[in-house]
Amino acid sequence: MLMGDMMTREVPCLHPHDTLRQGVTVLRRNKLDALPVVDEEGCLIGIFTKSNVLDAFLAGVDLRETIAGYFNPQVVTVEVNTPYEVIEQRAKQTSVGTGVVIDDERKVLGIFTKIDMILALFHETEQMAGKLNAVYQAMPNGLIVVEELEATKRLYETLLTVMNIAYEAIVVVDSQGKITLINEAACSFFGKKEKDILHRPIEEVIENIRLRRTLKTGLAETNEIQVIQGKTCIVSRSPIVRQGKIIGAVGKIVYQKIEEAKDVAERLAQMDRELQLYKEKVGSIPASVTFNQIVTVNPAMRRLKKEAEMAARGNSTILLTGASGTGKGLFAEAIHQASPRRKGPFVKVNCAAVPDNLLESEFFGYANGAFTGAQRGGKLGKFALAHGGTLFLDEIGDMSLNLQSKLLRVLEDKSFEPVGSNESLNVDVRIIAATNQDLLKKAEVGEFRSDLYYRLNVINFHLIPLQRRSEDVIPLVHVFLERLNQDFGKKIKGVSIAVQRVLHFHRWPGNVRELRNVLERAVNFAEGDFLEIEDLPFYLREQTIEPTTDYEKGWNLEIARRNLDKNTIKKALTETKGNKSEAARMLGISRSWLYEKIQRFDLT
Repeated sequence: MLMGDMMTREVPCLHPHDTLRQGVTVLRRNKLDALPVVDEEGCLIGIFTKSNVLDAFLAGVDLRETIAGYFNPQVVTVEVNTPYEVIEQRAKQTSVGTGVVIDDERKVLGIFTKIDMILALFHETEQMAGKLNAVYQAMPNGLIVVEELEATKRLYETLLTVMNIAYEAIVVVDSQGKITLINEAACSFFGKKEKDILHRPIEEVIENIRLRRTLKTGLAETNEIQVIQGKTCIVSRSPIVRQGKIIGAVGKIVYQKIEEAKDVAERLAQMDRELQLYKEKVGSIPASVTFNQIVTVNPAMRRLKKEAEMAARGNSTILLTGASGTGKGLFAEAIHQASPRRKGPFVKVNCAAVPDNLLESEFFGYANGAFTGAQRGGKLGKFALAHGGTLFLDEIGDMSLNLQSKLLRVLEDKSFEPVGSNESLNVDVRIIAATNQDLLKKAEVGEFRSDLYYRLNVINFHLIPLQRRSEDVIPLVHVFLERLNQDFGKKIKGVSIAVQRVLHFHRWPGNVRELRNVLERAVNFAEGDFLEIEDLPFYLREQTIEPTTDYEKGWNLEIARRNLDKNTIKKALTETKGNKSEAARMLGISRSWLYEKIQRFDLT
């Protein structure tokens, strides 16, 4: 395998007279860490990297200045016919992440990174696996075993090579938190030999890396600055998930040449402290939600997160559907934070909470003197407030038909007229809508405009209820307990095996919201280090002693589920002495949904 087989071709080049702004723009547009710098004749003279951008940032340089004084004239160069083995040795000897491929005249042919080398290795391994499959079909069993062992050995060697190419320290642990793989950089960082590290609990080798938390919650964390063994490091952690189970975790520690990042972090920390002062003056501002904070190990939900993150890059309207409490609001904000609009406002409107007579002025605002009692000078509506950002329309199924027609016009024309004004205002807003209702059925009976439905349903994500992803319950429990411990000043370490069993098999009609409410109630009553059965709400405690459903005539899974829903709601009403608002809060569902269930199950 030669360099020509793994390099990235057709890479844009910069010139010394290009501005820093142009350099940053090209880096971001092409999602690269570095770009070649060439002279007027197209010959390589240097490389412009993200580190150069950091240097300029720290120096307070105007982005209109040229890159002439900031690019690095020292470049790792390779010719196109260089064999892989030579490149591998050079990669191990340098911390530079990007090299440039040139011809005999120093003209740029492309770039290569360690990621390119890793992908090339895996591609070669896939080709080998294809050849091995053909061998399976043609060779006797004894020889097949030999080939299979060789393939396994080659895959393992590929993995080790991938790890050892990296100059970051990489550690892999199994589900019990024991180290199963470690690369050469990590051994060097810890000052120990591989044989003295493997198969030991992670906390005996590395302090403060928090991989145990990753194993519990399934949450990935990236680029956190921590002090490990007295050194400032940048640490990332990610779970290893297979078939909906956390089977291990990977930790990456960057400890070489991070002074620039440290300086940037200190400056950002100072900015955070200043921001905190403003927060104290204007009131609490909730933290932004990202996809990393949405907890799931369920394969379908993980795929949903990935697809939503991809959709976030565009500008198309998104419709989020799913039962109450499944996290539609979290998904909406995570999409906004992953989009190019993340620096703009994220404005949320609950369409069910605004009275019909105020909906139009709430959305479009009103001009001065629009009606009696109007605020002097007029008022901006939600569309104007969301200009340049995202407008999240929650519970859009409850929007009036009159307002639906006006919303459709805004989506089509990108403009609107405030109440009491004849002047049209242009608006640049992305719409994300959410509902727990079947809008298509509502459209068929005339309760929702079909043209608006199809305009909103450009991209649709249906969030999976908690009852269909029970493997997420325990990771969510650990995340909620962390937050509740902070809120209540407690140090609860987890839940007992008996509680795990109850939580795992409960149907969660209120979804994630109900789970959080259950845990908050339990934390309030907990006296030990672990939550026990007696700390749970009454309706969950009863489930541990109830007899199983009788196999009566006509019994099936749907009937069993209906019975469980009915019994859960009955118990909640009993415990709250018929207080429907309190019962809805306990179950983590809306009052309207509770009333619907009460009527359906004839519990009046």
